[in-house]
Amino acid sequence: MHYPKNKKYTRLEKLYHLLEKNPQGLSIAEIANEFEVSKKTIQRDLYDNLVAMGAYKEGRYWKLNSNRRQSTLEVEQKNILAIFQGFGKNMGESFKLKSNSLLYKLSPNLPTHIHTHLDTQNFNHSMLEKLQTLEKHITNHKQISFSYKGKYYILKPLKVAYFGGYWYLLGLDSNAENKFKKFILSEISHLLGSNEDFEVVFDINEKIKNAHSIWFELGKSSKARLKLSPCFKEYFYRKPLKTQKILGELEDGGLEIEIDYTHDMELCEIFLQHFPHISILSPNNLQSSILQELKEEYSSMLA
Repeated sequence: MHYPKNKKYTRLEKLYHLLEKNPQGLSIAEIANEFEVSKKTIQRDLYDNLVAMGAYKEGRYWKLNSNRRQSTLEVEQKNILAIFQGFGKNMGESFKLKSNSLLYKLSPNLPTHIHTHLDTQNFNHSMLEKLQTLEKHITNHKQISFSYKGKYYILKPLKVAYFGGYWYLLGLDSNAENKFKKFILSEISHLLGSNEDFEVVFDINEKIKNAHSIWFELGKSSKARLKLSPCFKEYFYRKPLKTQKILGELEDGGLEIEIDYTHDMELCEIFLQHFPHISILSPNNLQSSILQELKEEYSSMLA
């Protein structure tokens, strides 16, 4: 077998696999003859590159032991990969196994001092298969069809997005005058692609970037003013809301902020998540409407 000359990285990859296939070991002369390069070239390949990948010399022969593999990644890069690994563990066994396999190729020994807690549904093999199909059709601007909660849809797919612990498919419903809709990815079935093209006339990435939750819409945004309690305002300094603008400190030590939103439910979720440390100053009457609905709901539960 002959490999292309003067292509160092291709040669290194082939050399690694060659040692894998010959556990008894190969001499430098045998390797040089295989690749039709000089012995000095192979020596440089082995000592300068493949020793870190687990290659070692035993007598006249070079062998490979992946357990000896060293990581050339810097500490910062290792920590970043460890964070990714932690997120993968939170997304279910199927996703964890696949992500660990990829990460191991980059670094077999990642730090263990980092813990991540991501409250998310399992990203199983079925969802990975759907993601592969969707990636192709979103990229090529092709329509898709599927079943969802007993209904059949033809959709112009725009994005797969993660919100609040769930993965969603976002798109325009071709049978409902291109109404913007969201679908929980795990509940989609019988997903099929088509050759029907569609045109994207807006940037959904900008909309997602400013979205507070999956309730966001594609229409024009409005502004809301929120009041934060003195004991809670530091949280919004450390982890600001999307589009957050600080209007100023209040006399009681609280904080007034302004945000953009596209759907009342975006504000409702923010309010319910941080109540009673937050108040909705505008739009008028939204807070009283939320509290009244909660009161009626609790009354019916206790009746």
